[in-house]
Amino acid sequence: MFYVMYGMDFLLTLLLLIFAWIAGSGAGKLAFRKREKARRKAWMLAISAGIALFLVVCRILWAAAIWQSFGPRFAIDRLIDSLPPVVVPAIAVLAFTVPRLRAVLRQTAEGRFDRPNAAAPALVVPVQSLALGAAAGLYLVFFPPAPPYWGTGLVMAVLVLAGTVLLHLKQTGRVRKLGGEAVETAVGAMRRRHSLASAGLALAGIVALGVWWTAAESTSRLPERLNMGSHGSVDYGGGPVVAHGSGHAGHGGSTAAAAASVRTVSVADLTGPQSGTPDRRFTLTARKQTIRKADGRTEEGWSFNGQIPGPELRVAQGDLVEVVLVNEDVDQGVTVHWHGLDVPNAEDGVAGLTQDAVLPGQTHTYRFVAEQTGSFWYHSHQQSSEQVHRGLFGPLTVVPKDAPPDVRDIAVVSHDWAVADGSDRQEVKPGTPVRLRVTNPSSYPERFTLTGTPFRVAAIDGTDVNEPSELTDSLLLLAGGGRYDLVFAMPDRPVALRASYRDRPVVVLSPDGSGQAPEAPAVTTDFDPASYGKSAETPFGADSKFDRAFTLVFDSHPFSFYDGTFNDGFTINGKLFPHTPTLLVRENELIKTTFVNRSYMDHPMHLHGHHMLVLSKNGKPVTGSPWWTDTLNVAPGETYEVAFRTDNPGIWMDHCHNLIHAAAGMTMHLAYEGVTTPFEVGSATVNRPE
Repeated sequence: MFYVMYGMDFLLTLLLLIFAWIAGSGAGKLAFRKREKARRKAWMLAISAGIALFLVVCRILWAAAIWQSFGPRFAIDRLIDSLPPVVVPAIAVLAFTVPRLRAVLRQTAEGRFDRPNAAAPALVVPVQSLALGAAAGLYLVFFPPAPPYWGTGLVMAVLVLAGTVLLHLKQTGRVRKLGGEAVETAVGAMRRRHSLASAGLALAGIVALGVWWTAAESTSRLPERLNMGSHGSVDYGGGPVVAHGSGHAGHGGSTAAAAASVRTVSVADLTGPQSGTPDRRFTLTARKQTIRKADGRTEEGWSFNGQIPGPELRVAQGDLVEVVLVNEDVDQGVTVHWHGLDVPNAEDGVAGLTQDAVLPGQTHTYRFVAEQTGSFWYHSHQQSSEQVHRGLFGPLTVVPKDAPPDVRDIAVVSHDWAVADGSDRQEVKPGTPVRLRVTNPSSYPERFTLTGTPFRVAAIDGTDVNEPSELTDSLLLLAGGGRYDLVFAMPDRPVALRASYRDRPVVVLSPDGSGQAPEAPAVTTDFDPASYGKSAETPFGADSKFDRAFTLVFDSHPFSFYDGTFNDGFTINGKLFPHTPTLLVRENELIKTTFVNRSYMDHPMHLHGHHMLVLSKNGKPVTGSPWWTDTLNVAPGETYEVAFRTDNPGIWMDHCHNLIHAAAGMTMHLAYEGVTTPFEVGSATVNRPE
């Protein structure tokens, strides 16, 4: 639906520009036409102008339809920025161009052709102004404005008005020349000048494009050194001004007073327990190795402990965990981030923010208490778009101290590094309780089906679902980085978990370990976490009083540069890192964030160090179990409201977990008052921005 609505809006905008340009060009040339061709050209002008006016009406109605279908945030930019530059000229066309064009048609029907009348600014300029407005509208499709929109709307209006004034002056001069005695001589001269002007305009356009390309490429380059706590763009979410530990305090407020009263702390000091004997100790060794894939091809992979995915790290709730990271030979450097597990900030494993990347021959030790239970995963957070893709990831499971021993608990990490036949086959006796901990480490949302038995979704992103109901033939869309726990009693027949992107099951369970996977269901129903399970009390909700409220709008920028590279960018409030807004908060505040996806891609939004409670989806409250998540897939055209408590001080990554998008600048930070970081990113450091 979203693709159709936005695609049609683009098509209407493009067609409007084409027909308005044809009409504007025809209006400008009408007075130059030979007498015998003037009537036909006038009719062509009338038809093209009529189609352009019709398309203006269509754009207005379509903007209203977008508003009705997706809400005001998806249409307000059109109403403020892109529609006024075409609506006002369209009214002028009806008021001034149409009557004069009708007069020209009457005259040419009688065999007369009054050139000065055909060149009258009142006939020509409104149509040309409509073309300028249509061009502005198409520009805003490729470079969508971010809130607040009034500034962009004012700029567009001024540019169209300035262009209209210049066109009026030009057309007035033409009328004076056509009113002289040597009309044919004037027409010939103006034709030649028009040809030269057209060629000059084309050349100027090429030069302007070259200048823009060079400037955009240059200005997009990231600094050689950048402190990850020193962003110039900050957002207080409507709450009181707070001091940012790196000196960006109080934009719009009293920065000195705010900073002077705040105790600062470095992320390096926000560690887990540094003393005591760990309950569980692991070593993860990152190394390069050649992997033979299921199709027989070999590829260089990067692994933890020689396997992809890395080994499952299974601990009990309350355990003091120590993990030693060893980089054997991964030249770019590595880290380990504990995705979904809310650890102290210094243990979060983000290169350039909470630590330096671990280079070949170096080690780094992480220590934290596993306070949450659930399904999590770990991966490198140094150039993670490449390192996760190459295999530096693995499952992390935290079980309750009193976990029942008879449950067959299986971590399933669906990934591209399939070997053998690509399916994990396991023997499970009938009647055995089974828990499949399904993780999607991909950058893209994946659709799973479980066939062979009814099942329940017992947990989402490590948090239990309240009273989950039984499902059959359900299509489970899992965000990139997200996790579902699926539970069922093993039947006396095979059970298979399938991912839609693979031609074979991810895992097959059977009583003898060799059973054939059941067929995939022909018809499935979409699983909706917003209405699944039963409601229960939560520490806060939609009716709570929030200390700060942030709105994050995601747009597609198909013509953008990032760090000197031309790419298809995805912006947050119109910006790419490091110009994206840093969300500044104080400890123990209640925060609401609204995600609005106006782009053409899914964005799995991942907030480090916190879990978000989903309040609403597309304006409708969550009616099922409380939906806690750390990685929320925001599909095109969707709007989510989430809330969280600021109970874990630090400077935290908040980014799209489509790691390709993150690597192209779709990242930002949540920063607590007074927290600083000594770490930097950039080409002059060992750390690379995500």
